[in-house]
Amino acid sequence: MTKQLYPAYLFFGEETYLQKQALEELKVAVFGDNSLAASWNIEEYDGEDVSLEQVCSAAAGGGLFTCRRLVIVKDAVYFKGKKRKNTDESEGEEKGKEQANRDTEALEEYFATAEENVLVFLHYGSVDKRSKLFKLLQKQGKIKEFAPLTPIEQEAYIERCLKTRGKTAERRAASMLAFLSGGSLEILSRELDKTCLFVGEEQEKITALDVEKIASGSSDLSVFALTDAVLARRGKQAVDAYLQLLRQGEAAQMILALLAKNLHNALLVSELAKDGLRANDIAAKLGLHFYVAEKHYKWRNAFGSRDYLRSMELLLAVDVAQKSGKGEIAELLETALLRICYNN
Repeated sequence: MTKQLYPAYLFFGEETYLQKQALEELKVAVFGDNSLAASWNIEEYDGEDVSLEQVCSAAAGGGLFTCRRLVIVKDAVYFKGKKRKNTDESEGEEKGKEQANRDTEALEEYFATAEENVLVFLHYGSVDKRSKLFKLLQKQGKIKEFAPLTPIEQEAYIERCLKTRGKTAERRAASMLAFLSGGSLEILSRELDKTCLFVGEEQEKITALDVEKIASGSSDLSVFALTDAVLARRGKQAVDAYLQLLRQGEAAQMILALLAKNLHNALLVSELAKDGLRANDIAAKLGLHFYVAEKHYKWRNAFGSRDYLRSMELLLAVDVAQKSGKGEIAELLETALLRICYNN
């Protein structure tokens, strides 16, 4: 069954990797395997540099070697609903309305004459869903939002990707991969490729140990090693982990921020664990990666609420001290780590 094609599409949202996938699928739907037609009949524009009237005019013409043309507009600012680049600061609300009306008229004219051509708008971030332009495209075209995936959705994405390669992953391994990607599916896809190459064709199941071996130099995992040492109150181990991060080139300010974030999450996990929730339920409730919730759950009885609050106060004091010129952050943070570990 042939996929239904619309005269215009709007792909927006923060997950650009899925946007790119959707665009590639659309190219196939428009041109099939006719690479010659695709090479001659795809045009790309930057929405910051051309007006919507120009785009719609370019998209209205017929194609070469085919009756279809595909016009792609990257950074389609027309849908933002805010003042655009190179617009005079003194431009009033009335001029903005006039431009919005011209944009709407241009798109209406395109829809009336589009025939089999396809116009695609790509935009990173949010759009103004109340605008006439958005509502017009929603009515006569197709709009798709690509929001960042939640940790659970990322794990499901990993499962689907691995299934196509004849592989599976432990829950902890999948969660680690999702966590290490920082929420980016583009990075996650590269990590999946690397992991599958590492384990080889014969090994079907990817373990957490496999992921740890591949990501042994990751700053995120190293900060967790530091956090573990702090929660275990092992001062020397904490300082060693901290100094190792510095040797890896990580900034003390970044280490401070990540450690504070980890301790804050550990406090939340600890409080929920008191209510009888397990790591899996806590991860879902807090929107954390299962790997992160499981890590903190292991130390749920290590610190009391006062210990966590005191630790975060010491870290805040480090930040205030270095910003007010009372010392170097690297030395201040090392001292704070020892004070937290030895309750000094």
